[in-house]
Amino acid sequence: MGRAALWYGLATLVSRGTGFIILPLYGHFLTVSEYGQMGLLSAFGSLLSGVLLMGLSDTSLRYASRPECGGQVLALSLVVLASLAVLLTPVLLLVSGDLPGDVLPRWVVLLMLSLIAGTVITLTQTWARIDNQPLAFALIALALGTGQLLWVCLALWLSPGIDGVLLAGVLASVPVALGAIGWHLKRHPLCWRPSEAKALLRYGAPLAVSAMLIWVLNGYERPWIAQLVGLETLAAITLAGQFALVAVLLCEPFNLWWFANRFRLLDEEDYWRHNLGTLLALLWLCGALILTYIAAILLIPLLFPAPLHEAKQHLPWMLLLAGARQITATCNVGIYYRPTGDAVLRLNIIWALGALVLIPLTERLDSLIALMMVLSFGRAVHFHLASQDEVNLRYPWLLGWPLALTLLMLVAQWWGAIDLLGNLMPVWFGLFAVVVLLGVSQARRFREGRACQQ
Repeated sequence: MGRAALWYGLATLVSRGTGFIILPLYGHFLTVSEYGQMGLLSAFGSLLSGVLLMGLSDTSLRYASRPECGGQVLALSLVVLASLAVLLTPVLLLVSGDLPGDVLPRWVVLLMLSLIAGTVITLTQTWARIDNQPLAFALIALALGTGQLLWVCLALWLSPGIDGVLLAGVLASVPVALGAIGWHLKRHPLCWRPSEAKALLRYGAPLAVSAMLIWVLNGYERPWIAQLVGLETLAAITLAGQFALVAVLLCEPFNLWWFANRFRLLDEEDYWRHNLGTLLALLWLCGALILTYIAAILLIPLLFPAPLHEAKQHLPWMLLLAGARQITATCNVGIYYRPTGDAVLRLNIIWALGALVLIPLTERLDSLIALMMVLSFGRAVHFHLASQDEVNLRYPWLLGWPLALTLLMLVAQWWGAIDLLGNLMPVWFGLFAVVVLLGVSQARRFREGRACQQ
């Protein structure tokens, strides 16, 4: 566990760290309105990414005990990508002028190319995790992150603006995708078995629809925010969202290992270690939220121009939403343990319909934020209860009190009741120390349980 987490941590540090380094470049080379437009493009990109992936990453994890599926998954993905590219690109080009933010047709083409390459990279990295090849995962991430940093710097220097950013994404991702395919084919030669392809699609297609529904809870609100407060405020919210994403990315070193192994523990009926691993994932999330908040409050004034300093005001609620989504992803194993992905689809339909109906009715930003909070945390509770109906797991919830306290403090900060960098600074650092000590003690119990089994 420790060695794998180390490689996954290095991969996250390199790939996501370079992305974090790029953020100030965007802030200085793009106007505030262009930064807001990038926020809108990012939101639409998240929607398209879920469609292109067709749920095959989660499908691969579900069938991790069948490594012979590796070649079939890649073959199916290439067929899906080619088909969707042919179908979606002309449609997006036709409607691009009607999208918020005056989206240009060439931006759509560049965005699609980057997303297709990113989908291939995601799948090959997923199978690197399944094959227990953290070094290969890290090398792919290193190549992608380094390429992004170099091409973005060059593109912004030669052609500042959204065109340069999107072109850099294509130049960085396409070569890495081709190299990742070559590596994957050495371990999993392409194959095509129609019955197996249908089974994979039967599991993955509902997850793809679920990804689109999840976008309604994390992306659909951005055009409405732009209408309510303008692209300038959306730019600040986008920056706060990028820092909130850092908290999620900080969880990846553990989750990349954990999410690929929790199904195996259930298959082995090792419920005690599974529950303990889930607690460790939540404690890791708690530490990530604390570190991200403190770092963002300090770094935003130092790295970004004054018009984007408003992001500090939006950071608490963006972190709360990110935390809710991560809790949902951590406590949903029972739903994904089913032979099909229809349960995830049904649950997401309920909450997506609520967002689709209620978000357009909001007339103020604070009302929209409160609505997103209710939807996100309500969804987290609903997913956990539905998961328990499938596999009744006795989680050690009492040991998760640091996460509950962290969320409450972020709520208080959002309401303006406390100041993070005021008298509570020692409390935040003390809470982080408690999280670390508790996590280390529980990780030791996890390893001892494995040793006893062996």
